[in-house]
Amino acid sequence: MDGVSETQQSINDACCKSALEKLINHQTDIIPNETKVIAVSLIAADMILKGELEVDSSIRELFVPYRFSINRLRPIFEEIFI
Repeated sequence: MDGVSETQQSINDACCKSALEKLINHQTDIIPNETKVIAVSLIAADMILKGELEVDSSIRELFVPYRFSINRLRPIFEEIFI
């Protein structure tokens, strides 16, 4: 990612991995940085589906089956940025 230090990128990567692990294992001890990762992921996925974030069409198609879930979850997680 442009403009992100290696240290910050390492932190971001670790938060992504730990958030994924916790979601997969239905753990509820999600820390604030993991919540931010989830929120940003949902916002990005929604933007991809709406064509607001340009990606290859094959990538976009991966998100289509999850449109309903993304639409339901985005407002919940988006509140952390307000």
